[in-house]
Amino acid sequence: MAILWTCFASHVQSAVVVIVHAENPTEHFTAGELSSIYLGKKSFWANSERISVKSHMEKSVNQDFLRLYVRKTPAQFKAYWRKMVFTGKGAMPRFLESSEMLEQISQNKNAIGFIDESLVEGIAGKGVKVVLVEG
Repeated sequence: MAILWTCFASHVQSAVVVIVHAENPTEHFTAGELSSIYLGKKSFWANSERISVKSHMEKSVNQDFLRLYVRKTPAQFKAYWRKMVFTGKGAMPRFLESSEMLEQISQNKNAIGFIDESLVEGIAGKGVKVVLVEG
């Protein structure tokens, strides 16, 4: 059973990649940093600019990312953000299709998002870059 879970987790991990604007100096994140960003606990880059968080509309991509890095199901994530919005503690990330994600991140140096790994080859020269996630 543990072997099956390890194989499944390895497969899922490679299915989603994190992207930022091409000029963003960030080269890598820890899983904990991504969780903090996506839960609104970390709101600013090192240069004191506000992070613009984008999430994915496609169910499988969103589910994989949230499970791996935020440790929540999509339903838990939405419930968490509804509470944050209701209490005035934050604004829910925008949910975008892959093409919108690439476009918005290429136009906003402070944006972060994620896409299906299969789209990585097509992003060269589009103003975004993939960042490594450790842990």
